Amino acid sequence: MSKNDSRLAIPGILISALLAACDSPPPGEEDQSAPHGVARSTYFQGLEETVLLIKAQTGSIAVRPNGEPLSIAALKQLDRKAWRTRYGAMTPTLVDALRTTVSTDSSPAPESTSPASEPGAAQQPTIPFYVVVPAGGASGPAQDALDAALRSPDEQVASGARATLQQQVTLALDAIVPQLEALGVVVEGRGTLMPLLWGRGTAAQLEAAAFVPDIVVLGSAQPGTPLDQADVESQPVFHASSAAFPGLTGAGEKAAVIDSGACKVRDTHHFIDRSVNYQDTGPAPSCSGPTDSSCNNTCLSEDSYCEAGHCLDGHGTEVLGIVGQMLPDAELYYPNVGEPNWLDIDSVQCTPAIVHAYEYLVSNGVKFVNESYECENAPRDFDGVIEDYFSRKHGVLITKSANNKANLAACSSTWNGICVGGVNLDKEMYCNSSYRNDIAGDTDREEPDVVAYAGDGHPADCPGVPDQDVLVASAAGDSLYAGKTGNSFASPAVLSLAVLMKEFCESQGQGTPNNLELRAMIINGATRANPDGWRYSTSKPGQDHKDGGGFIDGPGLRVFCTTGGNEIAIKGAGTIYPQESGTLGMPESDPEYPDVPPQSNDGTLQPANQDLLPSKDGASYKYINLFATQPGGGIELEKGNRIRVTFSWEACAYDGNGDEPVTDAADRSVATDFDLFLYNATIGRMFYASQSFDDVNEGFDVTIPSADWNGSYQAILVWPKDATGCDGKENYAWGGRVWR
Repeated sequence: MSKNDSRLAIPGILISALLAACDSPPPGEEDQSAPHGVARSTYFQGLEETVLLIKAQTGSIAVRPNGEPLSIAALKQLDRKAWRTRYGAMTPTLVDALRTTVSTDSSPAPESTSPASEPGAAQQPTIPFYVVVPAGGASGPAQDALDAALRSPDEQVASGARATLQQQVTLALDAIVPQLEALGVVVEGRGTLMPLLWGRGTAAQLEAAAFVPDIVVLGSAQPGTPLDQADVESQPVFHASSAAFPGLTGAGEKAAVIDSGACKVRDTHHFIDRSVNYQDTGPAPSCSGPTDSSCNNTCLSEDSYCEAGHCLDGHGTEVLGIVGQMLPDAELYYPNVGEPNWLDIDSVQCTPAIVHAYEYLVSNGVKFVNESYECENAPRDFDGVIEDYFSRKHGVLITKSANNKANLAACSSTWNGICVGGVNLDKEMYCNSSYRNDIAGDTDREEPDVVAYAGDGHPADCPGVPDQDVLVASAAGDSLYAGKTGNSFASPAVLSLAVLMKEFCESQGQGTPNNLELRAMIINGATRANPDGWRYSTSKPGQDHKDGGGFIDGPGLRVFCTTGGNEIAIKGAGTIYPQESGTLGMPESDPEYPDVPPQSNDGTLQPANQDLLPSKDGASYKYINLFATQPGGGIELEKGNRIRVTFSWEACAYDGNGDEPVTDAADRSVATDFDLFLYNATIGRMFYASQSFDDVNEGFDVTIPSADWNGSYQAILVWPKDATGCDGKENYAWGGRVWR
């Protein structure tokens, strides 16, 4: 029996106290002035407290209502322990789903599928749920070796590691299923390469399941009210970003699109003139429109439209066409996910469908995946869990459309991929560009990560703008095309650039960059696009709703695997064990520093907030110098030189908010809160600070203002000394560029 079973004595009845306790007051105002830094107040549901978070000269600290100061990482850990005590492994969205179930249960409830329903008892509505459990050891040399093998570019090595992981997953799920079924929960499906189960249960059953030992996350995926995507037809413009990589075509690479509304494109189509690997694992869906039986075998989802025996212009077809035109020789994959409801925007099957898709893709050695599908608009809290897991565990590079201005942004729950927004031909935001939604508890995310060309928008939607869109493939004929506008078509372009960048680095003898290295290079290779000012990796709390790191295209990437010229680039990657790595303390620093604004791509300097520096003693921090391998341990810069550095790390794999929950068995730590500083070692003074409150990217782009600041510069990566990392470690990558 669970230690909390006394709350669950009556099957099917959700204790009202649980719901009352979940009602949280609105978060406090952001960007407040504080006497010793910049702060914002945030309500923590586990602790039931509004806490002041401060980035200041003494570092990143949190102050509880009783005046107790502690590190932000320690606060998050404390909040998760409190949450675990009150709600077990339930996510906030599952608690919301339980509240919704109770508040809307005024009509006769649907028949329960629960075997635990007693004869004669009132039937309770069931709720879809998802459970994640640990598979294998949480940490240690053996598990580290397996993780490295899973991410190996050697497919034979990775395949052997996947077989070992599948055994671990099978054992872990076999152990948990009987415990769930004993509570009356119906288990409907399971993963093979991700330790995830799904099914249905009543509110009381799920409340009890939340306290089953070894469950890391228990969440739900109730469909919400979708907002339609606003792609419009117009005059097309070819996606020419790949022109920076002449002679490279994606040969030998594998890339995939997970999407809805797809048709099987004829293999002779100009954009997709090779065989596409379609995953046919279920019955052919019925296409919409005046369909006939000869058309259904070409449809890959019920969103496809069929007329006169042909499947026409599915959304997934158009997205796949972007990849096809930029990677003409790559092997393409299109999973149909094998679920009866496919990727229906209103379907609770979206989550298992995505799991099936990723398991199919990684089993075939696919390491590049784009997502532009629409069911992201439903509030499904497991999107980030799944995508972050396959990125961190299997080394998959994921690009994800931020959707359009009218939508909830698709990337709000995903950390370890690349969130892509859109700009017009002038690299400016336009009426259909993405603005990230401010969801509760996620107001510091700087999304999207980058932007790419997404069309200019139709005059009906964007009055006064040119009528030019992205050229996409049409399934209606072998050489037919369409023009579309939307971030759905910016995202696969960035995925294709990542594939070309990998191929280019290998051709230059620079090795094979992994998914995290490619992400860091892409973010660093972007240039400012936001016309409203510079907000990328700001040193004060806040978020970038628009362009993230800026506009990305091919020329901005080539420099990372070339040498010579006035522009140089350096990069690095590795694993930090926060409790074992780094040097305690901080470089001696004068807290005074110049008012140096960041550099924009058009030469205009925008003001920046630079009032946050570490203390001179820095006793609560550890650090490393990212430039340690450079001659003299630094990079020589002088007046007029420009330097841009971005640092990316991976969120923990089991939580869509980027912070791995605490389990009863062990204190799983949250992702480490890294900060990045530019330090002039010659004169011993800090020059710039990048201190996002809550993100997996840090960076700066600044110009040396005067000869007084000439010297050898170091990029100092800083983290709290009490940080332990995700399962004891943090994977990272960084990129830097210098213009002299």
